Amino acid sequence: MRIISLAEVEGFVKHTLKGKLQKDLRNLRILKEGDVKCCAYYHLRRILKRDPNWRVFARKFSQKTGYYTDLVIFHFKKARIAIEIKWGKRTFPRRTGKPWQVQGRISESRRRISTLLCQTLQVM
Repeated sequence: MRIISLAEVEGFVKHTLKGKLQKDLRNLRILKEGDVKCCAYYHLRRILKRDPNWRVFARKFSQKTGYYTDLVIFHFKKARIAIEIKWGKRTFPRRTGKPWQVQGRISESRRRISTLLCQTLQVM
């Protein structure tokens, strides 16, 4: 067990998580928004499991805003980081049965994930 600081978690969310999600996309683990949420949750749980004081909640309701947040990271029962993930509808083309036609859009999707994470990750 090791103590993980808020700065370490913020650094992971802002920098390392983006690379891990891009790798998941290249390995075809991500096809839609739900997959991005699952992969992000998985990577966060793996990094935070060393310190039992950190918790990750998926789809947490906020009483202040009245909306659900995709991922919320708590430290000692206090919300520290909220992550809202969005996925564009035009990310992947319709199914054509020809995998080589999808390849051009995957690089576009990788770029979208980079900008998406930069825009949607909010540190509380």
